[in-house]
Amino acid sequence: MGEHLSPTTSSRGTLTRILMSVRKLTEEEASDWCDKWEKHAAKSGLRSEAAYFWDSARGWIDAQLDLRPTEGDPLPAHAPGVARSRR
Repeated sequence: MGEHLSPTTSSRGTLTRILMSVRKLTEEEASDWCDKWEKHAAKSGLRSEAAYFWDSARGWIDAQLDLRPTEGDPLPAHAPGVARSRR
């Protein structure tokens, strides 16, 4: 099987730089998110040498960040783990 690198996110280093540029994360924060992805991928049985591994990482990290409330925003009522008040 030949080596295949995704045309957009070919490595952890590339993804770290993208997260720093696009998501305005520090290098440490971007690296921490890459660590979280690698742990998630390993638990899910994903192969790190697979084509598009780091593109998948970017999608997963973006989704995780998008699901988090921004500073000052309350969690939406439909967020998992959020109990709805009974009126």
